[in-house]
Amino acid sequence: MAKNIHKLIDPVMADPERATDVKAGMQEALAELALYELRQRSDVTQVEMASLLEVTQGTISQLENRDDALVSTLSDYLEALGAELRLTAIFDTGAEIPVHLGR
Repeated sequence: MAKNIHKLIDPVMADPERATDVKAGMQEALAELALYELRQRSDVTQVEMASLLEVTQGTISQLENRDDALVSTLSDYLEALGAELRLTAIFDTGAEIPVHLGR
């Protein structure tokens, strides 16, 4: 017999320390999504993304499989998915400073 997911999750989330750990783990997992995973979660195909960005499907494939990309290209890609790219410089001192590029 299937269990209600809340019967499993609610006791964990009721403990503040465990809830913090779970939320941190979820954020870490989400932070590691590849571009293609973000696109797929948004139910957008490579062909649709190419149309939105006015490039070819091959260009989208290359972008999703490369190790680096221009910040402006990433920004355009994410904006097409309804997201905003934010850059933050994190220093050894723990200071976190938003980085604004001339856009």
